[in-house]
Amino acid sequence: MLLASVTQDDAARAMCIWEAPSLDGLQQLLDGAFGDAVVNDCFVADPARSVNLPAARPEAAQA
Repeated sequence: MLLASVTQDDAARAMCIWEAPSLDGLQQLLDGAFGDAVVNDCFVADPARSVNLPAARPEAAQA
């Protein structure tokens, strides 16, 4: 689920915050959807070092 996104003023770059069951699964989903048209650099966010991340949803933690 896409939680948030921001784009550069010329739309050349964007940063999206996703809630996903796994990093590999999200990477495969994005790479499959966009192919070589974009570069997707996925990583797991560290809530202890982040500001204003959306709270985890209980149903997502159970998945």
